[in-house]
Amino acid sequence: MRRDSRLPVLCVSGLICLFSQSSIAAPAATSSWYVSYGIGESDSEFKVEQLAGSIPESERGNVALSKSGDTKRLAIGYSVDARISYEAGKMTLDKAAEIKQFILPNNDVVDAAVDVEGYYLAAISKYRATDSVLINGRLGYYMWDMKTTEKINGETISQHTVSDNDFFYGLGMEIGWLGIEYDILKVGGEQVKYTGATLRYRF
Repeated sequence: MRRDSRLPVLCVSGLICLFSQSSIAAPAATSSWYVSYGIGESDSEFKVEQLAGSIPESERGNVALSKSGDTKRLAIGYSVDARISYEAGKMTLDKAAEIKQFILPNNDVVDAAVDVEGYYLAAISKYRATDSVLINGRLGYYMWDMKTTEKINGETISQHTVSDNDFFYGLGMEIGWLGIEYDILKVGGEQVKYTGATLRYRF
């Protein structure tokens, strides 16, 4: 599936418009760049048939499908003021869903996994809850590639990649250089939730 090259530009424009009102009203603060690195865990709603077409429908109820995986996020951002930031980064969902060592009636062994990686743009609005705690809301646009790999007896029988894009949103909390984030994304038509911790360095 090909992406519409105009979509990222339109989305960035929309995000800027959405948050411009708050930015104008925000108190003065020193503008600054920052980089951040986060790790966490994803929780997806992928189904057996999306991972392994070789598993008969009659057997799908017996499959132990793992719907959580490791997630990494690397980003660079710019804080306009105390309330508004814009961010661009890369987000990877390793083994967002996985089937391990499922034995078919003919004794063939099936392994399958979904891996996701892509780039995102986000606008972040912040509210100072206390002198040291910031609460933030995030609205972003994720441009992703989803790779599905299926193996039988250790040999790859199917591997394909789907590319698309969609909005995501989330909430977070910042205490100094440490952040906690919770985002909800849409990948491959299924909802994926991300929970993670982030370290942030300003320069």
